[in-house]
Amino acid sequence: MIRRFTDFISEAYGFSKNETTSSSKTHNYHFSDGDRHYRVQIMHSPHKDGAADVSFATIDEKGKTDVKKSDAGVGKSHKIFSTVHDIMKHHAEKHGIERYAFSASAKEPTRQKLYNRLATKHGGGLADIDHNGTHHYIANAK
Repeated sequence: MIRRFTDFISEAYGFSKNETTSSSKTHNYHFSDGDRHYRVQIMHSPHKDGAADVSFATIDEKGKTDVKKSDAGVGKSHKIFSTVHDIMKHHAEKHGIERYAFSASAKEPTRQKLYNRLATKHGGGLADIDHNGTHHYIANAK
């Protein structure tokens, strides 16, 4: 059976929230795909109410993060991003976030394409391109 792109973005893993920082402006969420553990960190903007930056990374067995590990495969990548989006929606409802920003390194063209496509599918898009990479956004994640 051939699966459509929309099938992937509607599936998500369960997640939990774990406040591991002393700042009330930084929130950490965790989930697992069965093989790896992930951390999604949402940092509220100190300059603009309703805006936040999002980063996500794998967590190794020692608790260290690795933002470069991304060999999960296309189907898993979509489900992982869908989980991140669910976390963003949950967080937006709890904390009044209206716009999220995230970026992909210029050294990772495949990740840039994936982020652009997924941001567009989730109501956002490409905000900027510079020598560091691409910068994406998702608005109204509620």
